[in-house]
Amino acid sequence: MKSARHWARAVSLCLLIARGTASAASPTPTQEPPSCPPPPPAALTAQQVQEGMAQAQDRGFLWRLTKDGHRSYLYGTIHMARREWALPGPKTLEALREIDTVALEVDPLDPKVRQALAPGSGRAPATTTEIPAALQERIERRMAFECLSPGTFEKLPPELKVMALTLLAGRRDGLEIGYAIDAVLAGFARAAHKTIVSLETTDVQLAARRAMSDGAKAASLEKTLDELESGRVAAVLNRLAEMWAASDFAALKQYEQRLNDSDSETERALAKQVIDNRNLGLATRIDALHGSGSKVFAAVGFMHMIGPASLPGLLAAKGYDVEAISFRR
Repeated sequence: MKSARHWARAVSLCLLIARGTASAASPTPTQEPPSCPPPPPAALTAQQVQEGMAQAQDRGFLWRLTKDGHRSYLYGTIHMARREWALPGPKTLEALREIDTVALEVDPLDPKVRQALAPGSGRAPATTTEIPAALQERIERRMAFECLSPGTFEKLPPELKVMALTLLAGRRDGLEIGYAIDAVLAGFARAAHKTIVSLETTDVQLAARRAMSDGAKAASLEKTLDELESGRVAAVLNRLAEMWAASDFAALKQYEQRLNDSDSETERALAKQVIDNRNLGLATRIDALHGSGSKVFAAVGFMHMIGPASLPGLLAAKGYDVEAISFRR
């Protein structure tokens, strides 16, 4: 494989996804003018890719899956990252070269997926969620803080607006959705002529986040905005990102235990709807692909790898030998 040329094409393609979303907005009168985060990242040059490949380290969480005489892989990704994390290290790249199918939650480079999720496309599913005017005002103030123009998320329901704002909370600390590992893997699969499969549809993903009652949604939105405004979300994103970058399985287990100890019924219900219930479908789809004879590299957000319905656990229950691959440095 001519990796430098492949990666130059792949990374240049995937980093175009997040460009153009952070236009300037006037702050509300009750706020100090915010210090805007950096603009969306530019695509890496071929030289930057070559240099990056030479220094790339393995990051994230990787498992080898063995069943019926052949191997697949399960990889825990992160949906925002720093530029120096974008390229895979040697063990991850070895696994990618071995497989024939890259399976993602959804393929972020698929034009149909991008159209369905685009804020201004009108294709994002409608919602009947009713929220108080004060809550809507808080969302608008947060958009101003993130330097987004008022119409950026105009077509999205409030729960997806807040989800998007959560993803943007790490930009001031260098965490960019433009360096999302899922998008890099989608670019790699295209450049390396691998089969690309979406494990879910956008409808499944959006429905999982909108399955709560209006009252529960409003309470969840209030809590998320509280934590965004306090800075706690940015701190948590940084902690999780560093855990992912260090491939720290011990820290991942500790975080899992803290989630299990949570006394918030709202948090537990949301985790069940957004992660646990989806994991059943994800595991079934991965098993079907592997069972058809494909050698699969299944890449899913690493929060799906913990909890009572974790993907490694579900796949082990389906008869796989699930082996964690150490990236110890």
